[in-house]
Amino acid sequence: MQGSLRLTVLAVLTTFLLAGCSSTESLSDSNEDAPTNSEAVAEADTLSEQKTPINEQVRRLFVLEARILAAPDSTAADSLHTGRLLNQAMGELSALLDRDPSVIERDAVRDVYRGLTKEYRRYHRYEGSADSMETAKGDIFSVRAGLFASLEQVDEPLLEDVMAPEAIQNIETEIPLTMNRLVKQSLDYLKSDPSKHVDSWLQREQTYGPMIDHILAQEGVPHELRYLAMIESGLNPRARSWAGAVGMWQFMRGTGRMYDLKVDGWIDERRDPEKATRAAARHLSDLYDSLGDWHLVLAAYNCGEGCVRRAVRRTERYDDIEDPNYWEVYDRLPRETRGYVPMFIAATILASQPEKHNIEPPKAAPAYAYDYVAVHGSMLTVYEIARLAETDADVIRALNPELRQRTLPPSREKYYIRIPVGSYPTFAWGYADLPESKKRPATSYRVRSGDTLSEIADRFGTSTNRLRRTNGIRGSMINIGQTLVVPVRNYDSAIQNASPQQPMRVQYGAVTPVRPLDRIVITDRGLQRSPAEQQSPPVRTASTRSSEQTSSSSASSSSTSETVSTKAKSSSSEATASTESSSSTSESSSSASQKASSSSSSASIVTVRRGDTLSDIAARHGVSTRNLQRWNRLGSSRIHPGQTLRLTAPPAGTSTYTVRRGDSLDRIARTHGVTIRQLRDWNDLRGSRIYPGQTLEIRDGGGDRPIIYTVQRGDTLSTIAKSYGTSVGELRMINELRGSRIYPGQKLKIETN
Repeated sequence: MQGSLRLTVLAVLTTFLLAGCSSTESLSDSNEDAPTNSEAVAEADTLSEQKTPINEQVRRLFVLEARILAAPDSTAADSLHTGRLLNQAMGELSALLDRDPSVIERDAVRDVYRGLTKEYRRYHRYEGSADSMETAKGDIFSVRAGLFASLEQVDEPLLEDVMAPEAIQNIETEIPLTMNRLVKQSLDYLKSDPSKHVDSWLQREQTYGPMIDHILAQEGVPHELRYLAMIESGLNPRARSWAGAVGMWQFMRGTGRMYDLKVDGWIDERRDPEKATRAAARHLSDLYDSLGDWHLVLAAYNCGEGCVRRAVRRTERYDDIEDPNYWEVYDRLPRETRGYVPMFIAATILASQPEKHNIEPPKAAPAYAYDYVAVHGSMLTVYEIARLAETDADVIRALNPELRQRTLPPSREKYYIRIPVGSYPTFAWGYADLPESKKRPATSYRVRSGDTLSEIADRFGTSTNRLRRTNGIRGSMINIGQTLVVPVRNYDSAIQNASPQQPMRVQYGAVTPVRPLDRIVITDRGLQRSPAEQQSPPVRTASTRSSEQTSSSSASSSSTSETVSTKAKSSSSEATASTESSSSTSESSSSASQKASSSSSSASIVTVRRGDTLSDIAARHGVSTRNLQRWNRLGSSRIHPGQTLRLTAPPAGTSTYTVRRGDSLDRIARTHGVTIRQLRDWNDLRGSRIYPGQTLEIRDGGGDRPIIYTVQRGDTLSTIAKSYGTSVGELRMINELRGSRIYPGQKLKIETN
């Protein structure tokens, strides 16, 4: 009944549109079979954009929507036909909005937009009912639509009667690269025209690949998951799907919040490459702890854990299969999820060794490297930041894709901003010259003419009710000139080991990917460097800004030197600046100092480098592999780059704790039954400030008393084990757990020896 009513409404709307059209050409039957790639539709429409009136294009979309609603969906052929119609409609809608975004203000366009996106979500079985008026952004979605449509046509899709590519034999992965007809079809599709998708993916991989590798290694998940971001977004931080998923890892808003990704009117941290990658790694790790099979984990990442669990239960019940794998539950998964894992496997095979598949090397791309500085100033615009760093606003936007406004978000603490490599001294000098009003934290607001409480709340990323409670306002009445206290939030650094307010140099792929820079201090004598908490880059040259220009910042870590100059505060005062040596110089000196310290008798910690094995490290430092495993509480010989290992036996009764987001010294002390003063003494802390990723030493006197930990919301056995330097297996054994399920409020015993 509802379907017939909807069709009637559509018919009336179509008649209305026809009455106002200058052309009454009908949609021919030849248009019914849509191309499998919506990019082709968009390109075709672009060529005829001057010939087709807007009303005619909208009418075509209404007709397509009517055919989609009327199409049966009982057989595979029916489903494929509906998918093609949807693909054509989405392609034409996207082309229309790309050419003239203002048409979305028309009621008819908004109606057809909502109808088509609703059908798109229903067809692909997306959960939720978000009604966003933002269109999809990124070429990955048309690629996926075309690929998944082609997979629907494969006969006996799970048969493994295909020849595995020679390249697959040399790829070492933890996730099985199963070869069957689906994977073969996916490979053929991606190789058919790499210029449309694979080439751009491989180019972006040069920029973001080292960063993704570093974070995945830190989080202890398989390195091949880097290719998951390829099929999710094409490695595009600004990608946005029709379903409302955003960013390189395509987080929905609710899932993003579960992993501390903030989304408000000022920022969307789902678009932050580093924060989103870390959130994705933790989400995937949690899914693996729950499901225990990487193929099922990938499926759950696409359609949700509940969707996969339902498919598993039905397969166990109706097919009498115990603990079925992905391929055994394949027929009970949504359409898109059935093609998702084959596409991941194909992308992994193709991107791991593109030369083996006759794919041309990608064009050179800039490295993901930057100087990371913390600044106050919600009134600072992207254009002012670019001016201070002597770069373009587009460069600042590219380095900070999480920003949604042209100004920095209001924050109680300083906000971390990425600027081009080498531009920090120049930026610091210009920032110091700004008026204080520009650098003041946004904690209050003076009401101006025309302001309303709701508008002020939206401006500062808070709610009207919270604004009322904070200021003791009962209704909505505010007065011009009234000063309101604004409850703004804090935004954390994307770099886990960045100490608060400390400028950092970030160059992924280097021996030391994140290292502190000297603070720049402005005095009456000009610009000076303040000693950093760690060793600073050596000084090479000094000059004045009046005689030399600041060296151009480089996004690449391969530059041989950086020359930094500053301007004089007055004609009688000469400002000094320092030049940092090349990254290769600092890397070699860092490596040399690491070797020297590790060879000395006082060395107790070593950082794992790419290519290291546990036995190699043991031989290099004259200890046994077994002792390394025992001292570092390793359940196996698996280690990863960036991991720190203890080279000596810890003191009796000593354990380590890795600080997590939201922790405080008080909470950690209470959890472990020690005092804050003891924590400070053991870890040489001057104050109470700690940061996520920091490792704290905790002593318990005798070491024979277990820690009692209360499970918090969001905890998993894996995250708890990592925090306390133990293993999931040991937690299960000590607490007599059969599986991995835990719940908030549950008490767990943790051995500290």
